[in-house]
Amino acid sequence: LYALNFPEVIPDSLVSSSAARLKEFLDELGGEMIVKPLDGCGGSGVFHLHRGDRNVNAILESITNNGHRPAMAQRYIPEIVDGDKRVIMIDGEVVPYCLARIPKAGESRGNLAAGARGEARPLSARDREIAEALGPLLAARGLLFVGLDVIGDWVTEVNVTSPTCFREIQDQTGFDVAGMYVEALQKIPLPVMPPVIADVPVSVDDSPRHGEQQPERQVGRGLFQYAHGVGDGNLARSASRDVNVVVADAGVGNGAQAFGRLQNLFGDARPNHHQSFHILAGRGQLVGLDGFVV
Repeated sequence: LYALNFPEVIPDSLVSSSAARLKEFLDELGGEMIVKPLDGCGGSGVFHLHRGDRNVNAILESITNNGHRPAMAQRYIPEIVDGDKRVIMIDGEVVPYCLARIPKAGESRGNLAAGARGEARPLSARDREIAEALGPLLAARGLLFVGLDVIGDWVTEVNVTSPTCFREIQDQTGFDVAGMYVEALQKIPLPVMPPVIADVPVSVDDSPRHGEQQPERQVGRGLFQYAHGVGDGNLARSASRDVNVVVADAGVGNGAQAFGRLQNLFGDARPNHHQSFHILAGRGQLVGLDGFVV
């Protein structure tokens, strides 16, 4: 559905759950169109319909679940024989090569999963025109990685959930698509989390090394200041909720080192030389303390 945001670059399209309305649209388009489910992938459920085909009614009833599920209909674009081109946008910038997915003989579906052949090509002038028009809009909406499907001069889909074809383009052209993506990721500023003061319930796991776990025992409470990735003794991530501090078996020396940073929490409790502190955050998620591996 995202392609409908750009009516100037898409073919005549209709989204409807009415088989009757879709059939009318088929007539409006001159008797030939593509119809597909909104939630499909890999060419699944894509039909090339012709007026007069005895299966038209059955196909439209099936794809709309008898009026209960909307489907997308689009004007058929004959240039599909030259390939359904995947044009990759990364943070508003276009990869200089596309992957033309050429349908196998007797097919109208340009999907690799449906047997199409992938051929990497330099972008055409029209491909670049489309990318330059849509790129800033996509980036402004926070879409870092987008796959445009271009057939002939038209965008048929804007894929924003799981675009593919990195590997095929990179293998055939040598262009480092993954590197371009990583560079874009590295430009995104990380959020700075303010320090949090938490009233932390503290417990000790007295289980022997590699043995059966025993019930944890409460040994104290205290205030512990922590922040996201800044300074010694800080948590791997911050949270505003209570956090259980657990003494866990993690090798010689680590327990004493961690204890020095959290001793205000434990009162008279002392870890032995086989123990280390780990943080158990809500819902069973383990978070490392100052570089210790959970």
